[in-house]
Amino acid sequence: MIWRKASWFGGVVLMLAVVCFPHCSAASDARSFLAKYCFECHDADTKKGGLDLVSMPVELTNHQNFARWVKVFDRAASGEMPPKKKPRPVASELATFTNSLAAILLKTDRERIAAEGRATQRRLNRYEYEDTLGDLLLLPSLEVKSFLPEDSEANGFNKCGTPWMFRTCKWRDT
Repeated sequence: MIWRKASWFGGVVLMLAVVCFPHCSAASDARSFLAKYCFECHDADTKKGGLDLVSMPVELTNHQNFARWVKVFDRAASGEMPPKKKPRPVASELATFTNSLAAILLKTDRERIAAEGRATQRRLNRYEYEDTLGDLLLLPSLEVKSFLPEDSEANGFNKCGTPWMFRTCKWRDT
């Protein structure tokens, strides 16, 4: 049990070294894995699949970068990458890499959930607001949506709370 915790901790430390200090010698194992199996096809010149692992930042607090590293993990863990025609890692080498990457991704995701919560901010659109008022007031024919402002959209959805965020500077001006 102690050895399992020690190896898990070692994987986390190795991935933190890759994340925080990519030039450091402690990250050489993970960097060598990427260099040996990934950089040939996923560098600045080749960019197969539009992925450049050499210059891709390991800034996991950025949602887009986090999603890219999750895809890297998924493809490596499933055996999809590296392709069957290319040299493939030994099972223990792949397990070490995926375990360390999984640990840091999980840690980052737990920190994000603790800070932001799981659910995105959501708001009723005009039609839902009208239906809810009608249900609460027992007035099924209540029509208020014509008095409400148009619903703005974010990423094609009119229920996402992001475009309706209150700006405190706007609130103070009124």
